[in-house]
Amino acid sequence: MTLKTPKSTPRKIAYATTALLTAAALVISGCETSGYGYGGGAPTTQQKITRCAALIGGGAIIGGIIGNNTGSGDAKKGATTGAIIGAGACAGWLLLQNRSNRMRYDNAQYSAARTGTPYSDQWRDSESGQTLAVRVDPSAPQSMRDTVTGEIRTCRTLNTNLSASSNSDSLTETWCANGDGTWSVAQNYMAPVQ
Repeated sequence: MTLKTPKSTPRKIAYATTALLTAAALVISGCETSGYGYGGGAPTTQQKITRCAALIGGGAIIGGIIGNNTGSGDAKKGATTGAIIGAGACAGWLLLQNRSNRMRYDNAQYSAARTGTPYSDQWRDSESGQTLAVRVDPSAPQSMRDTVTGEIRTCRTLNTNLSASSNSDSLTETWCANGDGTWSVAQNYMAPVQ
């Protein structure tokens, strides 16, 4: 007979924190905005497969870690849940690779950043027939310092939610005003000016 030794609470917290930080990095990498509208080209089939494999596999790994170290300690259940979440993120990312979808998504973000008012749009994807909806909620403008260049710019935090059928994904980004009056995604970390 083998006795299971209970894991300590600090250890569980450390594992959960590590998993959540890894999940945040995964979400950020999976929601990259360097596609259409920002000078980037369409991803190749290999890039799409690689990105989706990373999202699904990463979700399963993170879910397994969280499942093993929290609650009932069921790593299989956590891995399955994580893989499903990763697949949902993959589906949302793939839908944005369609030029028309990407332009609608980019326009929603740009409009919300420029005007400072929430922006919503809904349309039917021409390839899959799915109904897509995007909602962007901007924060009030605030002065922020670019932590790399030291430049102070007027910026907003945009909370963007994209839904397709029953899947939904959200992204939080910082957008800043440029010298010519346009707005764009901040390329570096922006810290609020105290």
